[in-house]
Amino acid sequence: MDKGTMKLQENSPAKEFNTTDVFGNPLSIGMFSGKTVLLSFLWFTGCPVCTLHVYSLIKRKEELNKKNIAVIIVFESSIKTITEYVHYENIPFILKMIFVKKWEN
Repeated sequence: MDKGTMKLQENSPAKEFNTTDVFGNPLSIGMFSGKTVLLSFLWFTGCPVCTLHVYSLIKRKEELNKKNIAVIIVFESSIKTITEYVHYENIPFILKMIFVKKWEN
């Protein structure tokens, strides 16, 4: 296994992390103590398949809440793009972005 990677196993506790969401609010795994966390990695906010996935999660929001499941969605998009998307779509989940270095020719 490569250094810096971690093999995840079903129902194993997550490793502690500290970061911020797209609005600058603190975000750590400890905030979800006692909950199951659904961590969803999506491509970008304009991706039709990704948008469909987000809508399916929104439709299941009450079910997820009843089952004590927190949702964190990670997009490969800029903060500006994500916050515009959230404002327009009224997404009720925690959002995080990642930056991926683009390949240079």
